Amino acid sequence: MKKINKLLLLAFSVLGFLWSTLAASTPSLGIAARFGVLSSTFSITTATTVHGDVGYTTLSNPLLTVVGGWIFVPSPSQAGIDQGTALADLNSQPCTFSFAAGAIDLATDITHGPLGVYTGGVYCTTTAAGAMSIGAAGITLSGAGTFIFRTSAPSNALTTLANSIVVLTGGASACDVFWTHCSDNAWSWLSV
Repeated sequence: MKKINKLLLLAFSVLGFLWSTLAASTPSLGIAARFGVLSSTFSITTATTVHGDVGYTTLSNPLLTVVGGWIFVPSPSQAGIDQGTALADLNSQPCTFSFAAGAIDLATDITHGPLGVYTGGVYCTTTAAGAMSIGAAGITLSGAGTFIFRTSAPSNALTTLANSIVVLTGGASACDVFWTHCSDNAWSWLSV
């Protein structure tokens, strides 16, 4: 019986180690944490409100309202350094789910689980045509944990339709939500 208990303890220890190495984790953001948007190019086509600081080099349309923050053009260099460090952390985390080839509407996808509902993890596109969008139905991020949505190429944007919504439920926190892409030194992230 002692031998079985030791084997079970060893098995649970190994499973716990594997889970902790595979589970998505939130990187330290340093000064970049103050920013609602920190990007080289910030493209908006409709009136947009951002809570927190906004940093960018190029703004495609000035329909921007900032609440509780400032606009920095260009962004402070330390914010960009901290952002780059966080990107390296985000991109080093293994995908917990990879979508099929092509563009994906997160609101209508059911290959990962229930329609438009996501639990903590790293969700990845795998092809050059793997853009992500959030349709009018919106998405729900459910449960505590880190949510990373990563496209496979810099040209793959995250597109949202007007009035699309991201709902946080069951302990999900906006501080643990990241949108990013691999293979580019100039990247953008957005905490929902």
